[in-house]
Amino acid sequence: MTVFQPGDVVVSTDTGHMWWVHGHSGMELHLTSSTGVCASIPDAEQRHGQLILHCRPSDHQPVRSSSERR
Repeated sequence: MTVFQPGDVVVSTDTGHMWWVHGHSGMELHLTSSTGVCASIPDAEQRHGQLILHCRPSDHQPVRSSSERR
């Protein structure tokens, strides 16, 4: 399981919704969707499926799946 951090962009596997992670790493993180809906990580995963890391700004590049890496 990926540990998310503020600033990450994640995508839900079941619905394909994009979410921005915000909050404080030492406290509960929250998500805001591209439509402006706010949710906790557990709530978003329950309703929209597993969340996968799409982009971590501190890495300066999108995360690619193993099939895309060459």
